[in-house]
Amino acid sequence: MTSDSDEAHKPSPIVVPTTFGTEITLAPGGTAEQTFTVDEDTLIDGIEVQAEGPAIVRIRIGGTAKPQTDRVADAQSFGAYLEQELPRHLARLVGENLENWGQRNLVLHQAAVAGDDDAFFELLARDPRQFGSELVLGRILTWRTWIDEYNRFFRLKLNRLFAEQRFIPIAREQMERAHRNLTRLGESQLRLYDQRGKRPLPPTAYVRGVYYATLCLLQGLRTLYREQENVGARPAQITAALSGFISELTQVHPTASAFLPWVQRAVYLLSDAELLARAGFNSATLSDLVGPKDATPSDTARALTAAAFEVSTDTVERLAAKPVAIPLESTQEEYVLLAGPLTYDLLEFPELKPLVDRLTR
Repeated sequence: MTSDSDEAHKPSPIVVPTTFGTEITLAPGGTAEQTFTVDEDTLIDGIEVQAEGPAIVRIRIGGTAKPQTDRVADAQSFGAYLEQELPRHLARLVGENLENWGQRNLVLHQAAVAGDDDAFFELLARDPRQFGSELVLGRILTWRTWIDEYNRFFRLKLNRLFAEQRFIPIAREQMERAHRNLTRLGESQLRLYDQRGKRPLPPTAYVRGVYYATLCLLQGLRTLYREQENVGARPAQITAALSGFISELTQVHPTASAFLPWVQRAVYLLSDAELLARAGFNSATLSDLVGPKDATPSDTARALTAAAFEVSTDTVERLAAKPVAIPLESTQEEYVLLAGPLTYDLLEFPELKPLVDRLTR
């Protein structure tokens, strides 16, 4: 039984970013299980999976630890975490590798020691570990002393009668500077997280899912278009046939293909007039999108995905290249993801075979 007094004396929890993972070798079609024992509340985010082939990742939450499992929480002390792991997170936060991040911090530290306030606060934004350094503690104590000195000796009119007048403006300037800098001290920790005037990036997993699903859909439809064209079908007939195929595709219940639901969602991008216009495909018909033209399916997929998430096509290309797993249908007990190459052929999905056969026979 835990009393209120016990709760009051518990130390405040430390919340930090961390990473953990494992390397598993599987034969094609094989499975493996890995258990991580986590002693603290953990929010799982940014799941990256490097896989040579398609892989389903299932994350089950709960249960008891088994022998020979990886223990995450007590793998290292907090001090070791600050020295070994945190720098990698901080470097990644500003888009630098660890070596460049350290070199830049060294330059800022040297400038800060020489009295450069801007360098001092940039250093604190990049590496909050500096708060435990003599440099930062010395600056804080200096600023506090300047404020206290002015308030006690120069602010009161009577005290000014006994002070040398030339010191009064100097003390006032030091006090005002100290006020500004102590305010900036807290603001330095918000600097990298301030989203004012910025458009936050959409979740990488969803960008990847939409892009590769749209690419799969467009490539498959282009193949069907050409097959219809080769048998002499007219453009209007091809459009009608492909429209019917898409309509039936959205009604198919996925049974064997984990990525098929994403492809079904991608149909929305081809039917939303506002989104098509935003992507530069004003008044485009289905035949315009998938028929023979200069733009490749990957170009069109990038443009549609960029319009859907309101980002640039360069951003889509950059996010799509990351090895972030794509979420599949999950439950409260199990989080399911799809990893590995996403080079799926629309016409090879088992659930779509009857539709393809009817269209091509």
